[in-house]
Amino acid sequence: MYDTLTCANVRDFDVRVREDGEVELLWYADEVHPRYQVSVGPEGSDPDTCVIYEVEGSPYVIPGVWDTAVRYEVHIRALCEKECGGDDTTVWSEWSWPVYFGVQRGQPSGVEETGGEVRFALSPNPARGTVAVTLAEPTGKAVELTVRDAAGRKVRSMTFAGQSAVVDISGLAAGSYIVTLVTADGVATSRRLVVE
Repeated sequence: MYDTLTCANVRDFDVRVREDGEVELLWYADEVHPRYQVSVGPEGSDPDTCVIYEVEGSPYVIPGVWDTAVRYEVHIRALCEKECGGDDTTVWSEWSWPVYFGVQRGQPSGVEETGGEVRFALSPNPARGTVAVTLAEPTGKAVELTVRDAAGRKVRSMTFAGQSAVVDISGLAAGSYIVTLVTADGVATSRRLVVE
């Protein structure tokens, strides 16, 4: 048995589809860890049953060619460090909240036009009561917004046009949530929101 187990808190986890079509992951961890696992599978998959890559750090480009007609879910976890331990059992942290790439409802990905992401900011973050969602550039079309809790349950949703919207988050429990924007072209991007 070990006396102390230290696991990194992986946060600010994001995914980008680059102009060349490669999928890049970026994250920050509270502590430096030599190894991480990345799980990739269709939306709604159990991360333990998906394709898992062992990686050394951020940023990381997911290998392979991805079906543009599928929306994928990505999770990450860190190797935990054991102190004063006698066994060699590998212990991993819990899987992170999901981030997504690909499309919804079979829409075209729009990667050629947008670089595969919707650039937006959440303000304030952490937030209490309401949070403003501001697009870097107006799309001129409706944008679908969803807020999901750490278990992936949808807790808020709305559609807005223009460059910004205010989301009512009153009544949500304190913790981390994922805000996902999906454009009319099917491009989806997620950001983490902390509710106080």
